[in-house]
Amino acid sequence: MARRVVVTGMDVVTPTGVGLEAFWKAVLAGTSGVRRIAHFDPHGLPTQIAAALTDTALLGALREENALDALEPRGVVIGVRAARGAVADADSAAAMRGSRAGVFVGTSGERIDLRHMGAMAYASRGADGTITPASFAREFARRVSTDRLERTLPQYLTARLAGLFGAEGPSGTIQTACTSSAQAIGEALRTIRRGAIDIALAGGAECIVSPIEMQLFSLLGVMSKQNEAPESASRPFDARRSSWRSASTRWHAGPASSRSSQDTARRATRTASPTKRRTGAGRFERCAPRSRTPTSTSRISTTSTPTGHPLR
Repeated sequence: MARRVVVTGMDVVTPTGVGLEAFWKAVLAGTSGVRRIAHFDPHGLPTQIAAALTDTALLGALREENALDALEPRGVVIGVRAARGAVADADSAAAMRGSRAGVFVGTSGERIDLRHMGAMAYASRGADGTITPASFAREFARRVSTDRLERTLPQYLTARLAGLFGAEGPSGTIQTACTSSAQAIGEALRTIRRGAIDIALAGGAECIVSPIEMQLFSLLGVMSKQNEAPESASRPFDARRSSWRSASTRWHAGPASSRSSQDTARRATRTASPTKRRTGAGRFERCAPRSRTPTSTSRISTTSTPTGHPLR
């Protein structure tokens, strides 16, 4: 019989709320997280709005509480915060240590700012002022070590979380655009079911609100241009919605443990908080689509950034 996998913990970090209760209240109130882009100058772009974390004080606090320096990408900051919240919610910090725990993350990493790329090109000029592919490549390689550009790689967050929690089991980074986090959860589910691990942290984190992404999506013609009234732009299921808009990360993750019986899982579901019951955290089959991690015949924790959870 296949091992049953359930969610035992969750956390979220979103433009509309940090933490499950704050997020759920915002959902019930119909609060929009779409605002004018503030972390870079969007002037000249046809779309100048997005659902991004723009509160610099909040981001600074998240960096400080998780001991993350200023070079850590925004998506990593959000992902670490949500993952820690999910693991704490599942009370699974001890279970996440060792070879029977895994980490599965859906993300495409962080983009290098075009201004940063321009500075590299400028610095790679030869004596005659020309820039060649070889000179740019040398400068880029030099900056990888000095500017810690490996932090922008997709697998960086996965490795960061595995090291943070001491997980030594199978890990994976999924890059399939909008389905990445859901597939990360599915991979965690299959890994637990086949007995390779007993607990998993799964979900996703990302911030694609950057100059290059906004330009690319604008060229596709799919972005809302309702810059004067961002809160009413791209409302799901609204007949007046105008296209769609870019958003920051979502994360769900969860540890799963075979030590919990199916009865234990049922009890966990019955006693789950209202937020967990609404989001289907008690059963994997009903997990929210961006980041819940399945586990064996036991409970699962999940995180999210802007959604996150641990599984167990």
